[in-house]
Amino acid sequence: MKKELKTLSRLVLYVAAFLLVFGLRATSAKAYTTITQTAQTQNSVTINWNAIGSKDITIKSLYLGYAEDSKTASSNALARQIPIANTNATSYVFNGLKPGTKYEVYLYCDYSRTVRKYNSKTRRYESTIENKTAVLQDSATIKTTPGQVTGLNQLRWYRFIEELDIGWDRQTAADGYEYLFQNHKGKTIDSGITTGTGFSEKIKNYVVYKAQVRSYATINGVTYYGDWSPTAFFFTQPSKGARDAVVGAKISGSKLKVSWKKMDGVSGYNVYVSDKANSGYKKVKSVKANKGSVTVSKYGKKKFKKNKTYYVYVQAYKKVNGQTFTTGVNYITVLKRNSTSYIYSNSDGSYK
Repeated sequence: MKKELKTLSRLVLYVAAFLLVFGLRATSAKAYTTITQTAQTQNSVTINWNAIGSKDITIKSLYLGYAEDSKTASSNALARQIPIANTNATSYVFNGLKPGTKYEVYLYCDYSRTVRKYNSKTRRYESTIENKTAVLQDSATIKTTPGQVTGLNQLRWYRFIEELDIGWDRQTAADGYEYLFQNHKGKTIDSGITTGTGFSEKIKNYVVYKAQVRSYATINGVTYYGDWSPTAFFFTQPSKGARDAVVGAKISGSKLKVSWKKMDGVSGYNVYVSDKANSGYKKVKSVKANKGSVTVSKYGKKKFKKNKTYYVYVQAYKKVNGQTFTTGVNYITVLKRNSTSYIYSNSDGSYK
């Protein structure tokens, strides 16, 4: 009995050891790789991975997928977005990417492998071929180097607290942004770094300011900077005075006279009128920077009436290198029975 137990024990140990060895070999045969980003420009990224497979595994196909979000990238890979003809390849170059952008990458493969299994009937180990499809090898996040910041603009000018909010478009691969804030004559007022997509400044009404921004990102221990954005200009919406929210507005006879305080550093002014608070605004006059008032004869085809309510605002504008900057629409003058008040509005053109 003891002899039989010893023989049985040896057999169990032998099977366990064999399964352990071949089990490890089967696991390593998948050869899960590690994707690393090895080179990058504003529009391309090179990735590398270690060789896939072993003597028991044959790679049948290799394919990649990428997108700006993980779910889409995985789906793209499973749809074989980028088939790789050379199954022994260990690198790939993504081209046509967007500057300053983060992408997710997935690497899949199909393979066959030789598996040895114990046949209890024949009491022998036999080799069989096992096929696997859509085996995930690895996923990674890659980044292009920063591009020039776009969308630098005046979010809102707060006249009464004398504060300016400035914003720009986000670059998903950016670790932060460097900004420069000056008056329109080039005197630096502030500079700094932010991880957000905007900053605020204390300002003076009726002073024209300008700013530039550039993004930066650290990739594999090296910090890359994008080009400085084109200069953007910022200035207050014209009104009767530096601390006023309304323009001068009065109906005399059947004509509307609008007046405001002139501003140094702008190119001119546009005057808008509507008979509704939240729609229907028409540009009724456009004048150069040396003008501080206009007389408007008609709104559309209609003459102005003293017993009717009108909504008026003036925008300053500045033309630089073919680009036109304006003040946005923050305050609208309400003219009712030749008396003025104001309502707030949003700079994007939607009104409260």
